[in-house]
Amino acid sequence: MPNLTPAARLQTIAQHYLDDQASLAFAKDLGQRRRQAMPIIKAIIDRFIQGQIDLKTMAHELNLHLRDRSYDDWGATNFWMMTLNKLALNYPPEVEQELRATLDGLNAQNLPQRFEQFSNYLREINPTLERGKQAAPGFMPYLLSLLARWLDHDHHVMVTWPSLREGLKILIDHQALPTDANLRVVGDEVQITNAADYQAAQAALERITATVPALASSSDFSRERFLNWVTQQQQYLVGWLEGATMSFADQPLAALNPDRLQHQIGLLRKQLLISPETIQRMYQALVLGYNVILSGPPGTGKTQLASLLPRMLWMGEAAQGANPSLFSPTASRIQTEPSTSTSYAVQIATATDEWTPRHVIGGIEPVLSANDEQLRYGMAYGALTSTILANWQLDPNQPLTWQQPKRHHVQRTWRGQTEEYRGVWLVIDEFNRAPIDLALGEALTAIGGSQSSLTVPTRLGPQQLPIPQDFRIIGTLNSFDRHFLNQMSEALKRRFVFVEVLPPTRQERAAEQASVLKIVLERLPKVGWADLSTLIKVVEGNDQPWVVQWHNAGVIEPLFDEAWRLFEVIRLYRQFGTAQAIAWCSAFLGAGLLQNIPTNDEPAWRACLAAAFADSLADQLQILFPDELEVLLAYLQTSDANAFAQQYREILGKLISIKRRTAQLLALQSVRDADGKPYLDQSLIASLVEQNLSQLETINLTAIFQTDQSRAALPAFEQRLRQFLLERAI
Repeated sequence: MPNLTPAARLQTIAQHYLDDQASLAFAKDLGQRRRQAMPIIKAIIDRFIQGQIDLKTMAHELNLHLRDRSYDDWGATNFWMMTLNKLALNYPPEVEQELRATLDGLNAQNLPQRFEQFSNYLREINPTLERGKQAAPGFMPYLLSLLARWLDHDHHVMVTWPSLREGLKILIDHQALPTDANLRVVGDEVQITNAADYQAAQAALERITATVPALASSSDFSRERFLNWVTQQQQYLVGWLEGATMSFADQPLAALNPDRLQHQIGLLRKQLLISPETIQRMYQALVLGYNVILSGPPGTGKTQLASLLPRMLWMGEAAQGANPSLFSPTASRIQTEPSTSTSYAVQIATATDEWTPRHVIGGIEPVLSANDEQLRYGMAYGALTSTILANWQLDPNQPLTWQQPKRHHVQRTWRGQTEEYRGVWLVIDEFNRAPIDLALGEALTAIGGSQSSLTVPTRLGPQQLPIPQDFRIIGTLNSFDRHFLNQMSEALKRRFVFVEVLPPTRQERAAEQASVLKIVLERLPKVGWADLSTLIKVVEGNDQPWVVQWHNAGVIEPLFDEAWRLFEVIRLYRQFGTAQAIAWCSAFLGAGLLQNIPTNDEPAWRACLAAAFADSLADQLQILFPDELEVLLAYLQTSDANAFAQQYREILGKLISIKRRTAQLLALQSVRDADGKPYLDQSLIASLVEQNLSQLETINLTAIFQTDQSRAALPAFEQRLRQFLLERAI
């Protein structure tokens, strides 16, 4: 290794952490969630200290609160919870009293002495218990430091997380901490089992902060998050410290083998039900060198598609384990696992009406100094520039070195795991919410043009930043409000390919239902008195991503089918995406779950369904035309196909406006038969527009509206529709 001082080594490693925007964003988000949870956690522990609840109750309430969150923010599944449960269940009452006294007044100053005293106390008690029921005294610094952090959250209590102890060991191994740190290393971690160990570790953390002051302001729990990150990145530390580049050639975006492409499309559709044709069109545009804008109704998964497609289509395979060979010792092929090292991460920037070239490319922006709280001005890079910079192995603060950059792999966090990617692309969400032509500024020339570099304002004046050959921009816009927001120039439109992302068709009904129910069952809260997963299961299918299996679900299954038909009728006039299906389905099943409604109670489940549509979808239907609202009400209030067909003809006959009559009929044309042909062709629509309503056969309306299948009243939803109709009449 180069002859670097421990401080220089620590600074080198820390700078890589400070450059890892995904990890910093995760750390800040985690810190915010932890801060929000602390008052409730502290209240639970205070009740135990005051004798209002016993240790078993405290452990149970902590377990419930910490697990009832989208992330395991405090490691509730870690062994500290198991240790607390052992103390609660296996030890005599005097141990509970000793723990209560230990926690009473526990703070950053007295923590080391108290956990050492309690550890020694357990060592005296443990011989009286069976071995499997004993709580390890060596775990007490970890458990009590965590409890102290909750009780004394305004002070910097050091929690002796396993990753903290392991991270310190890794820094020692890479000579990033001085040898006089007095840290006691055993195995793969620094030992913290007594007061002296704790104080030595605390001093090491203070030295880390003093050496790299920027760490302190990177997030709450900054030193803990840094050391956790070190444990995840230890395989790269040697290369960073040796100055290894690990670079590769800048090349165009790779075209995929057709069979490989179809396989990856199938994997993508397991996570997001988008038509294969849409994915294929998007892929082709990207490989041919175009940037892409995904347009379509809200809720169709445009942003998720923009994030998943670059990651999944170009994903490769890597051998499992270290130093693999083509064949294992048993002469069988080595095992492989998916690898993102050939695919692309994305940086998402959400456009706003305040965007200027400063937000996209960069420019001068005000900065509040943390030391003297004075307002200063400095250069900052915009979303496009910072994303391009992430693809190159260069110093963003040294623009004069940009002309001969080298590509390197990019590390990003995906669902809590750090992964390595070939590059990173920019996703501009809500593309037309910004005055995008103005915001792109001079970048408009570089996007999709002959230029291979972007002009970037820097502290040394404008500099040319090369654009990687495989770099792409993906934008998303909602077609519903595209006419009400900022318009795009023809010059900008020429630089993008527009791919429309529509809701799944009725031909993909079963696949969409399975995808929706899979997500709903994953998101529904788990309560002790009911479990819908015993009634509804979603498994992988052969010819479609997922398949639903119903098991003695009673009235839930037919009500779900009825609701889905209504949802498809609504889609005639409002192209709801799968996200809206997830919303009403979650509200429907979740309400029944929380009320513990028996599966045979049809009135109660129907009330849940009516409320779900009223609460989740109704407000989004307020913009429908009166004739569209009237058709929906006719659908809900008729019980057979002939009655509905008669009411529909009457509604159509009352339309004086040729435009409205045409629009009403064109909406029906979106429904197609098994052969892909619309039930109403253009010639029939032209005739119907001229008031020849006798040609509008009941059989066509029955197929389009599915009025030959059972349905019943949904009063809460119907009331909302009547209210909207009245408002439009006024």
